[in-house]
Amino acid sequence: MHNLALPLLVALQFFGRDAVRTPRDLDALCLSTYVLAAIIAGATLLAAAVASQLVDWEPGASPKDGRKRRIIFWGLLPLVLAGFASYNLAVQAPKVASNLQAKFLQCWAFGSVEMLVLYILLGFALSKMLPRTKLGSWFPSRR
Repeated sequence: MHNLALPLLVALQFFGRDAVRTPRDLDALCLSTYVLAAIIAGATLLAAAVASQLVDWEPGASPKDGRKRRIIFWGLLPLVLAGFASYNLAVQAPKVASNLQAKFLQCWAFGSVEMLVLYILLGFALSKMLPRTKLGSWFPSRR
């Protein structure tokens, strides 16, 4: 439990903070943004896995269930990225001093890329580790 508490505390560090005025404050905000991006990527992957498990297997010569699972996997990604960007622009960016805005925009852009890469790589790894399961249809193998 202790291992999970530290990243959550770092990610939640600046929710109640009024302003980010110094580069040191901005570095801490960037760190919390990166940790929050990783947590959101993991939570989104978990949500995609649960939603994919809810899609039933379809019998027949041309089942469409694998396509539905891929739509779930890829469809969640733009929604979560847009939500992450909106949160950073609407909630966090106004707290940052004007002379630090450019560096903060760079931080949340890197956080978005981190989230994208983690989500796709972990999804690919899960799909290849479990090829004969419902998650295996996220990245199907060509036969």
